[in-house]
Amino acid sequence: MELYKYQAFGLPIISEIELPALMPLGNLTEKLNLIYVKHGKTPKDLKNENVEERNIFLLNEQELLFEIKGIARYYVSDGTQVIIEPMSDKWSEILLYFYCNCIASVLYQRGFIPIHASGVFVDENSVLLISAPSGFGKSTTAIKLAELGYNVFSDDTVIINIGSTACHVTASYPMIRQWQDTIDNQQLLSEVEKKEIWDEIELNKFGFHFHETFEVKAVKISGIVFLSKEGTEIGIQALTPTAALQQLGTNVYRKGWVTAMKKQILLYNHLTEISSKIPMWMASRPENANTYDTFSREIEKQIILNIQTKTASTY
Repeated sequence: MELYKYQAFGLPIISEIELPALMPLGNLTEKLNLIYVKHGKTPKDLKNENVEERNIFLLNEQELLFEIKGIARYYVSDGTQVIIEPMSDKWSEILLYFYCNCIASVLYQRGFIPIHASGVFVDENSVLLISAPSGFGKSTTAIKLAELGYNVFSDDTVIINIGSTACHVTASYPMIRQWQDTIDNQQLLSEVEKKEIWDEIELNKFGFHFHETFEVKAVKISGIVFLSKEGTEIGIQALTPTAALQQLGTNVYRKGWVTAMKKQILLYNHLTEISSKIPMWMASRPENANTYDTFSREIEKQIILNIQTKTASTY
């Protein structure tokens, strides 16, 4: 059987299934920390005790089991193994739930906290994260900033690593997911390169790969911008560490899993440290207006250019 080698969030993956959205892994010199993705039968129930139910998910500290009816069943265990049991031949849909849920479960099982965030490079060595729940426009904002010359770092999810003097961030994998109306109103993504995610075309969302520019290594974080939709004007405001902590908590990816996986203390300590070390802002825009071009220019003017000025002054 042919095995494929990939990496996601800096973790090595050996897979029986081709995973085109992930970054290929070169020579595998280290066999520690491997994640194995298998094509096969999933168990009917979880093997360990303390099982909790979260929507469609059954989970405990080291296992996750769920089914997408008519698509596939998925089982994740011990941060090292994912089993996919297809129930259809719609592989774009089957893999979408793997990318969104199975990898996140592996991260939690290994003691990582995934954060809902896109990001762009503000210089060669650091990135600005754009954090918000689904539907608030973080991917669109990142695309608009990329049109201004700031390359996309990651889309949707990242993990943050805390150092003694700085924090670094690791990107997920090189795929941007975007709605057709956004694709129609930007210049970065090519219409001919879009890839269907769902067979139900009325959902109208597509994926775009950016393997050529994807950075697999952890990169320094210059700041985090949280997005909101409110008011009649664009506004940007620096956050106190307390307000930043609250916003970080709101934007934890799959936060509903934290209690079942017994990560409450890990989550609190992790977010508290991040909020004390990284500058953060709240950027708001009117909800029912197409203001992304102006919005991205204001983020550039009020945040990115100031970051670049401060960075230059340290050399």
